[in-house]
Formats: sequence, structure tokens, C-alpha cells
Amino acid sequence: MALPPLRFGWVPPNAAGVLGPHPRSHAHAYPVYQHGPMAPSPFYSTQQPSWEHAAMLNAAYSNGGFPSNPAPEWYLDSGASSHVIGNPSNITKYGSLKHVPSSILVGNGHHIPVTATGSTTLPPSNFRLTDVLVSPNVVTSLIFLRRFTKDNSCSIEFYPCGFLVKDLRTRKVLLISVSDGDLYPFLGN
Repeated sequence: MALPPLRFGWVPPNAAGVLGPHPRSHAHAYPVYQHGPMAPSPFYSTQQPSWEHAAMLNAAYSNGGFPSNPAPEWYLDSGASSHVIGNPSNITKYGSLKHVPSSILVGNGHHIPVTATGSTTLPPSNFRLTDVLVSPNVVTSLIFLRRFTKDNSCSIEFYPCGFLVKDLRTRKVLLISVSDGDLYPFLGN
């Protein structure tokens, strides 16, 4: 069976992710688990890959599915223009790709494919993330600040040690996230 031609900007699955090199672990942004004898995965074959989203999702589920990961790491990103995630198993409601770009331009100038879109919620206050783009090359999930604050009627206050999410109307604190790194992880405590 002939595969469709490569999309412009295709990056191999083992290339660096949105925020740099992959973590030094066995986790991948778009893993496929093998059961039984170790047969080569269709995603790592010598043939040209297809980024047709339905085919990718069907192939992944037929090879054992995705790991259950109820709490992916999300980071606030003031430069993002969409919410982005690598693992589609964290999407709760899928949407149409009709009005979605076929790829995402990332900081290093590369384009990464968009394979699905949908919505999800984040604890502890069931914050809504709508129009989340799924791209298998994304290593770290990113939150588009403007859409997040509009969709959840909230404000975000940044501090050197973290941030607060507050209800826009009542100013009640909905989330406190404390971190000691350079980024702002979405951690509820």
C-alpha cells in the first residue's frame, strides 16, 4: 500500500520537541506499545510516514493504545497561540480539523503536524481547555494564556515563585501553582 507523500515540515519522531530535546526517559509524545513479539511499529518503518490523523489514531489503538496518563504536565505559555498536547488520550471531546491549520510553527522554525483537535479539563477546578491541537511531536503540553483566561473567566497573576489563577468576577483564588524552575507548570496545590 502506497503511503501519501510527506507533508512539508515533517520532523522524525526522535527529533527534538517544542521545548528542546526529549526527556531522558522511555516516555514519548506519541508512544505505540507492542504486545507479543517485537514487530516494527508502522510509525518507525523505513517507508515514508503518513500524518493523516485518523490513520495514526487507528494504528496506535490497534497496537495497544496509548498509556493512561490522567495528569499530563501542562505549562503556561505566553507565546502560544493555541493549546497544544502530544498525547491524544488526554482529549475528552474531539473536534473537526476543518478550520485548523495542518501544522504548527515552533520556535526553531520547524513545522510540526496537527493530527487532531479537541477539548479537555484540568483539575482541581475543572478548568476548560478548548480547541486543543494534538501534535505527536509535542513533548510538553502548552496552555494558550489568552484563551485559557477567556474560556474560564479568570485572571492569572505571576510571581517569581509561581502563579495564581483567580475568578474574574469574585477575585477568589482558584489555583496556586508554586515552582522553583524557570517555567510555569500548571500544578494545583
